[in-house]
Amino acid sequence: MSNLQDFKIKEGVLRKYIGANSEVVIPNSVTEIGENAFVGCYSLTDVVLPSNLTDISKGMFMVCISLTRIDIPDSVTKIGECAFASCLSLTEVDLPLGLATIDANAFMGCSALRSI
Repeated sequence: MSNLQDFKIKEGVLRKYIGANSEVVIPNSVTEIGENAFVGCYSLTDVVLPSNLTDISKGMFMVCISLTRIDIPDSVTKIGECAFASCLSLTEVDLPLGLATIDANAFMGCSALRSI
């Protein structure tokens, strides 16, 4: 499980995840997650996003090749460009009803994706 030291957070914005855990719970104090915050976290399998998050930013989980499933909170209204690109093990995504925008290539290269 993740520790607070695994996150680079400034003024409520998670800039970068620097841990090596397979399971990550992002603190609820995080109101925003910066672009590419989890890029290349190869061992990441499960993520719990904060319940007040409104955007999945550009490239947020790009090339997280072990990520298998993600529940996106109801508060999210936008999924950014290439947010989950090349998440090769991603098989299932639960999208919130209030989701208004999915940018280009958000799920590009997610060859195992079988349920949205």
